[in-house]
Amino acid sequence: MITNFGGTLEGAEEPVDAIIREIQEELSINLNQEDLTLLTSSIRTSSLSNEPHRTHLFVARNIEKRDLILREGKEIVYLGMNKSLDLLNLSPGTKEVLMKFRNGVLETQRGGALR
Repeated sequence: MITNFGGTLEGAEEPVDAIIREIQEELSINLNQEDLTLLTSSIRTSSLSNEPHRTHLFVARNIEKRDLILREGKEIVYLGMNKSLDLLNLSPGTKEVLMKFRNGVLETQRGGALR
């Protein structure tokens, strides 16, 4: 499952703490740091403010569809990786990272290829 759930850092919050908080707020899922792998961090220009900002893209493990409760957004749609890459309006950078992830050639921040 690919999601675009996320938000901004609050105060001195670390990115991993922010994604744990945001996923809990938006999907009622309680994650731990061990459930997350940081795929990439990069500086991108916001389409809303036209200002540069740092983004962080994580993969979350151990999430069951039956446990998801949507608190923000309109709906949850389940698509496979290929359909997600074809149908979703992803930024070029996000699409590139996800294609590397799908193909098993992405080096993670923990080191080694993510499989």
